[in-house]
Amino acid sequence: MNILFRYGTYAVTVVCAAVLYLVFTNQRLAEVSVPVDPAFLGSATTIGISLVIEALPFLMLGVAVSAVLHEFVPGGYIARWIPRHPLAGVVTASLIGVLLPLCECGMVPVVRGLIQKGMPVYVGVP
Repeated sequence: MNILFRYGTYAVTVVCAAVLYLVFTNQRLAEVSVPVDPAFLGSATTIGISLVIEALPFLMLGVAVSAVLHEFVPGGYIARWIPRHPLAGVVTASLIGVLLPLCECGMVPVVRGLIQKGMPVYVGVP
C-alpha cells in the first residue's frame, strides 16, 4: 500500500498527460480503434479547454490566498480559532468562507494549507 502512495500520483499524472496529449493532437492509439466523430471530438476539446481556462483564474487566486495564509498565519493560530465542537466549527468555517471569493476549485489549496496549519479535518471537508 505504501508503494501506491509513493508512485500512484506519478502514475496518474503520466496517464492524464498521455490522454491530454492524445486528445489535443487528435491522435489515436494503434491498439484501440474506436471510431470517433470529428465534430464530437472538436466539441469535446473546445469544452475541455474552456473549462480549464474558466477555472484557472480561480485556482490561481486560491493558490495565492493559500500562500499568504502559509506565510503570515502562525501554526497553532487556526487550531485555537476554530471551535472544538464539530457543528460550531463547520458554521464558523462557513462564515469565514463567505469572506473568501473563491469557487470550490480555488478552495482546495486553501483548505489543504489550513489543515496543515492545524485546522481540524472535519471543518475543511464537510
